[in-house]
Amino acid sequence: PISSYLPAEIVGRIANGSEVTVEDLLHHTSGIVDVLNEIPGTVEAFVTEGGGWQNEDFVRFSFDQPAHFAPGTSFRYSNTNFMLAGMILEAVEGKPYGQILGERIFSPLGMTQTTTATLHPPAGTPVHAYIVDEGEFVDALPVALMWGPASGGQWTTVEDLTLFIRAGFEGDLLSSEARAELLSGSDQAPYGLGMGTADVGYGQMHGHDGSMVGYTSHMSYFPERGVSIVMAANGPGSPSGIVDPDLFDQVLGIVLGND
Repeated sequence: PISSYLPAEIVGRIANGSEVTVEDLLHHTSGIVDVLNEIPGTVEAFVTEGGGWQNEDFVRFSFDQPAHFAPGTSFRYSNTNFMLAGMILEAVEGKPYGQILGERIFSPLGMTQTTTATLHPPAGTPVHAYIVDEGEFVDALPVALMWGPASGGQWTTVEDLTLFIRAGFEGDLLSSEARAELLSGSDQAPYGLGMGTADVGYGQMHGHDGSMVGYTSHMSYFPERGVSIVMAANGPGSPSGIVDPDLFDQVLGIVLGND
């Protein structure tokens, strides 16, 4: 249970906090509200205050909010789950979660272009992304540079992200037992411990999408073919904010269609 790691003043104000487990967080079966997409004003408050927020600063917007369902009974994606997981990492390790990622994952994999924005500035020149506000293009980079919660906040390149997704299935970063656990979905959805599984017509695909203020990304691995696909694009390509599905289908056809 998350109550084994987080203080009572936090757990006690999260719906069903005493029942939610770490596995619920990573499977998105906690029922906890998504503070980024379901609580109006969260992102606006972050921008107004000029960033500098930690995971707990975002999590407080979930306090005293009703749960969508009892833990373990359904699936609903929530960024709050990853923020709480980041807080647990920090409680266990006694370090910022970005530092833990660097030591445990980025450095061992040689991901030299990857960092947590609020821990170290991105290497090189970060790509600008844009959103449309009242018909005008607005540069999203200043907000992105402030973004640091464990639901995102990693600056990377398509090359480094390829190293990351392939490490989930190749090499020795994970044991075979850990890899199987990573991919094991819950009874509610084919979504493992932070890794989704789907069949998109070219065999089984494992991966994840991401989005934030003007930036979208996709990473996937096709174990039957040993092929990985990583994409990055500007802006929300669909209502859900992921890389444009039509563009993704075209890439799938180019990469895998002739096999």
